[in-house]
Amino acid sequence: MNFLKLENYNLEKTLLGGQAFNWDFINNAYYGFTIDKIIKLIPSEQGIFWQTYPNLDDTLYVKNYLNFKDNFDTILSLISKDQNIVLAINKVQNVQILKQDFDQTLLSFILTAHKNIKAVRKVIRELSRNYGTKYNIDGFDFYTFPTPEVISTLTEEQIKKCGAGFRAKYLIEASKTLVANKNIGQQLQLLTEENARSELLKFNGVGDKVADCVLTFSLGFYSVTPIDIWAQRVLFELYNINNKTKYSELRKWYFNYFGENTAYAGQFLFEYLRENYKDIKRISEK
Repeated sequence: MNFLKLENYNLEKTLLGGQAFNWDFINNAYYGFTIDKIIKLIPSEQGIFWQTYPNLDDTLYVKNYLNFKDNFDTILSLISKDQNIVLAINKVQNVQILKQDFDQTLLSFILTAHKNIKAVRKVIRELSRNYGTKYNIDGFDFYTFPTPEVISTLTEEQIKKCGAGFRAKYLIEASKTLVANKNIGQQLQLLTEENARSELLKFNGVGDKVADCVLTFSLGFYSVTPIDIWAQRVLFELYNINNKTKYSELRKWYFNYFGENTAYAGQFLFEYLRENYKDIKRISEK
């Protein structure tokens, strides 16, 4: 296997948290699947041992995907605005922001409407098992995420059988758009955050939250963080923001407070509150 020296990188929280749905931890290794490859990562004290399949040794892809920032300590310093975020940083420790494939990220987050992380992971695995490419690695069967070309040819009923529900039609429509414009992800990275979001909102099934997920976890816009139910609870319960505040105003609050590294602050607070919510709620109610 190859070795990549990465300090301050929490694979568990980064890969198995809320920003990706395509990773599993098996026998002390993390296995992930994308549209065209399987990735194996093994953490060590000094860094990460890794391999890609079926094309071996894809160093450029792994480095880009893991998206480690050399100035990570500076980022942590800049977002450490108060005791809430400092506690989250200390509790969660070293969560990073992945830079995932655009097509897979968009299609995956379209599935998140009214579904929790566990349910989305299940649907994505069913889609991959039925319509992806199978590889046997280390004695385990893994399946790539189906390409937009494949999904665009499926019926709603076929996708619904994988658990997608009413989102099936949105997956098909989005896949057809991706097939028609293969470079849309690259094009969006060249736009401003506002214009890129406007383009994403043109996809049926993509609202503000899904658009912000794609901006953050694929396109590299780190001045924004997705505001799901947990990000809302962060603002309502930790920062005393009015719970009637509109999504756009909540987004603005995050940026005005945390600035250009809002994505990192948002991810730390998301993971912290999601794991400790019952304890935090009990203390606040005393």
